[in-house]
Amino acid sequence: MIGLGLGITHTANRATWWLAGASMAVDYTRDRAMQNGVDVSFEQFSPTTRPTANFASHSNGFLELFPANKPRITDLGLLVEESRTNLVLHSQDFTNAVWVKTSGGTGALAVVIANAGIAPDGTMTADRLQCDLNGGTTTSDLSNTFISLSGLTNPHDSSAGIFIKSNTGANQQVWFSSALGVVTKSVTVTSDWQRITDTALALAFTTDNIQVGLRGGQSPAVNDTCDILIWGAQLEEGPAPSSYIKTTATSVTRAADTISLVPSGALPFAGFNTTEGTMLVEFIVPAGAQAVNKTLFSINDGTTNKNISVFENAGGVLGGFVKDTTTQAVPLPTETFT
Repeated sequence: MIGLGLGITHTANRATWWLAGASMAVDYTRDRAMQNGVDVSFEQFSPTTRPTANFASHSNGFLELFPANKPRITDLGLLVEESRTNLVLHSQDFTNAVWVKTSGGTGALAVVIANAGIAPDGTMTADRLQCDLNGGTTTSDLSNTFISLSGLTNPHDSSAGIFIKSNTGANQQVWFSSALGVVTKSVTVTSDWQRITDTALALAFTTDNIQVGLRGGQSPAVNDTCDILIWGAQLEEGPAPSSYIKTTATSVTRAADTISLVPSGALPFAGFNTTEGTMLVEFIVPAGAQAVNKTLFSINDGTTNKNISVFENAGGVLGGFVKDTTTQAVPLPTETFT
């Protein structure tokens, strides 16, 4: 929830969800807003600019597709992200030739069946992946599908992911790998959809890949055979995975979310204190080290001259500052996240 408490006393509030004394508030977890003690249109009060339609997750795993310029609000709150590009082609079609079906050692050639199950977004677009090691137990024994990518920045941070679910109802142990083998792990697949993700930082090459299926020699050991559903593969240059971006024949870039507070009527509206106030911000800091400073919240006049900001710096330290045109920036208390 983000609320602004501005030290104004109200005697006739007809709702109690906002902070006492606030003259305006925005609750991004429940899609509502208040101005001067009156509920107002959320989208009018806090418009979103994002020229692309994109997904956001609910707590039950359902992925909802939000139209362009609509705030991505679920029961997990408001999702605000920077611009990212999914470099994987045909992110939902593993039957396409860009996804190579392979085998090695005793392993059999992986088999993919299109549109065999219901995907996390509720559509019948999840593909079925069947693999068999035929008793093989060494790293040379393979049965999987993979995609190779080129033309990446050198060096680059690699964040990869894929949605995965058991097609039999029983738990299965499978293999996931990315970043040309820098990331490789044994994963437990259940009867619920889960997104398997991982990140490798500062990779000193211009190629990358994603692999999923079976490979011997893992710990814990993978199953000898697997029958799973896969959907929504993604690989992006960034220090942590972002929300899923669908692709077909080309890579796709999701535009950044820009959220603004635009109270209705001319400012200052009745009861608005233009000289002081209270700001409450709740947010989740993405896991993993940040390559550059990341602004988590900012109130400003459109420039850096007048600015109240909360940020995470490249060292994982959370901090902020208050600045105006005549006063040097005053740092806020800091805290380090690990």
